[in-house]
Amino acid sequence: MSQNWLQINTIHQQAQRVERADFLIGYPNPVLVAGEVKDGRLLRRTDKGTYGTHQYLTVDGILSSKKEPHSPVRYIPLRHQKINDEQPMDTWMQVGRTSDSEIMINDYTISKKHARIRHAMGRGGYLLEELGSTNGTWVNGERLVQGAPMRIQSSDTIRFGRHIFTFYLARDFYTFLREVLA
Repeated sequence: MSQNWLQINTIHQQAQRVERADFLIGYPNPVLVAGEVKDGRLLRRTDKGTYGTHQYLTVDGILSSKKEPHSPVRYIPLRHQKINDEQPMDTWMQVGRTSDSEIMINDYTISKKHARIRHAMGRGGYLLEELGSTNGTWVNGERLVQGAPMRIQSSDTIRFGRHIFTFYLARDFYTFLREVLA
C-alpha cells in the first residue's frame, strides 16, 4: 500500500534536460521532499508497549546545522487514486510508520497513524490533518490541532515527529530541481 521514497538524482537530471511543460506531463503530482532531522532525544513511552512511538524531546527548538555528507535527498510523489483519467478521488493519504500507510516514514518518532493528506476537491490545494500522534505534525513551525485540517501551500515546511519535509506542487518542484539543486 505504501509508495516508495525515490532518490532525487535521477529526476534532477531529467529536469535539467527538459522544459517545464514537458516535465509536468511526466511528473504532474505534488511531492514531499525529505529534508533534515531535528535534533533531540528519544524517550521510550511505557504506555505504548514494546514497539510504540517514542516521545521526542527537541533541543531548545533549534534546528541542527549538522548534515550527513552522504545521505541522498529523497522525495515521494503524492499520487492519488483517480475516479477517471482526469479527476482524482477525494481520499486521504495516510502518513505513518507502518506499510499500511501510503506515505511510510520508518522512524520511532512517527506514529502508526500520524497524519493524513488529501487534495482539497473543489477548493484547490491540499489539506493536512493531524491524527493524534505522539510527537505532532507541524506546518511552518505551527503545531496542528488534531481533527482540524490545515490547507498547505507549495514550499511549506512540514514536520512529522523529528523529520522535516518540504511540500511542493509539481511546477514548484521543477523550479526547485532546476534552480536550487543546480
